[in-house]
This record gives sequence, structure tokens and C-alpha cells, in this order.
Amino acid sequence: MPLGVTGVVGVEALQEVLEDYMKPVSQQAITSARHLGDIQDFEVQRLTTHTRGIRTVVCVLTDQIRPQSMARLVAALQDTGARVVVVFLGYPRDLAELMGADAIVAAYSDGSRCNATMAAVGEMLAGEGALAFTRREAPLRPGVGEALSYDIAEIVRCPAGVLPVRIADALPAGHGLRYDPSPSIKTVAWDFGDGTRGKGPRVSHAYRAPGTYTLRVSLTDVRKQAREQTYDVVVEP
Repeated sequence: MPLGVTGVVGVEALQEVLEDYMKPVSQQAITSARHLGDIQDFEVQRLTTHTRGIRTVVCVLTDQIRPQSMARLVAALQDTGARVVVVFLGYPRDLAELMGADAIVAAYSDGSRCNATMAAVGEMLAGEGALAFTRREAPLRPGVGEALSYDIAEIVRCPAGVLPVRIADALPAGHGLRYDPSPSIKTVAWDFGDGTRGKGPRVSHAYRAPGTYTLRVSLTDVRKQAREQTYDVVVEP
């Protein structure tokens, strides 16, 4: 805090969502950029003047804006001492130009209809992002009587998304960052496949007999949406 929102689209919608979590959130739209396809120097000067003293600025940009001008805006905002989080809408081909930002959220949606996207982005920025289970190709292989610890934070990705295509060497397909999913999770249940169950984000379990088991993990998020994933467990003698 304090927090500011600027950008070429969706500024008001994102401000409203973020104010559900923290207040106050200031906002400054870049109205001319939508028509010119470029962020003009006078806009950069206006924004750096009005955001001076704000510690974090969320900047909503799109693939319709010249990448060099977006990078110039990010650098200018950082020169005021602010951390800059870029929310990028549209095809993410220009993300490499924005690597100087403190964080980037690739949101993909059409900038002309982005209110629903801003709602999801706001929740994610506030720490309540969408969840996705990670997959595991190889089975877990504990020994009989060997107690293993299971932590939901190690098998759930939050936010859920990853880059679907390669953008640059530093941004390969599948790249993504994640944070602690705990604020997004309401309940967690574990079924170890041997008649034993557990509840909570962290549990410990030891199998009493060798064999192949199916570990089933179920969770409900804070929006009451349920998800489930299974993992193979081969217990060795």
C-alpha cells in the first residue's frame, strides 16, 4: 500500500475488484492509447506525476499498443520508486519487451470485453487465484511402513495458468510462477487407497502392505468449486 491501477482498458473494473480486498486504490486510465496504439510522452509524464508515492502500480496493457512505448511506461513508473505489475491482454507475443516489470500477468482476453477477466485478475493479485493440480508421471514409491508427508502446496499450482506457447528463451511454453495456494483453498481431503483417509493441507501416512494404490486428493476452493486428482503409489516391500 498504497496501490494504484493504470492502463489502456479495464482500469475501473480492476480497481473495483481490488477495493474488495484493500482500500484505497487509485486509478488513472490512459485514454489516448486506445486510439493511437501508442503511449505518448505526455501520458507517461502525467502518470508518473499522479502515481508518485504509490508503492505498487498495476498497469493493464494490450497487444494493440506499441511494445516500445509500453516498456518505456514501465521503466518510468519504476523510476518513481514503484513496483510495477503488468496485466497483459491479448496474444502474449510482446511479453519479452516487458521483462523489466516486477511481475507480468498474461490474461489473453480481448481488451474490448475484459470485465470478467479483470475480476479474475483482481482475485489472483489479491492471493486467491485459480487452482490446478500438477501431474506426476512416475508413481510415488515408499517402502512398507515408511511414513511420507503430503503437502497440498507441493501438488497444486496457484495461479493455475502457464504460457501455452514459447515467447522467448526466458519464457518457454509451460513457464509460469506460483505462490502459496492456502488463501484459495477451503477444504482438502486425502484418500490413500488402503482404507485410510485424511483431512487438511498437510498429512502423513505409511502403508502397511506392499502393492499398488491410488492416492486421491480432493479440494474445494473458496468459491466452493471442487477439484480432484489421483496419483499412483507403488509400495515396495
